[in-house]
Amino acid sequence: MKLLLENWREYLKEEQGYLYHGTSSAFAHEMIDNYTAVETYWGDFQTAKDYADSYENPTIVKVPLEYIRGEIEPNMTIVQQYEEMGDPDDLEYWNSSDKTASDSLEIFGSALLPSGVLLQGATIDETPT
Repeated sequence: MKLLLENWREYLKEEQGYLYHGTSSAFAHEMIDNYTAVETYWGDFQTAKDYADSYENPTIVKVPLEYIRGEIEPNMTIVQQYEEMGDPDDLEYWNSSDKTASDSLEIFGSALLPSGVLLQGATIDETPT
């Protein structure tokens, strides 16, 4: 049991080094073969899977955070949604933060990747589970 828990912790630690984007298979291949043509939202695996499931051919793109860390920006769309909904807890954390992309990921679980970025080290999972 101890070994199982240790392996699970190691897996979670490893997965924290990645960002995920859920989309269609065609768009995923286009993103990896070329540059990102439009701004895209990136976050954890489960959120990406939920978005991917809305497409006919669901696909998740996984990219090492270290390769796009300097490119990502805070997800201001979600900040605006929280402002409109009036969720005081998340906004309190956001307003007291430095309002960086890392803060956006930590507080909201999402960051924005602008268009024109090459996704180095990205992989595609065409059968997300």
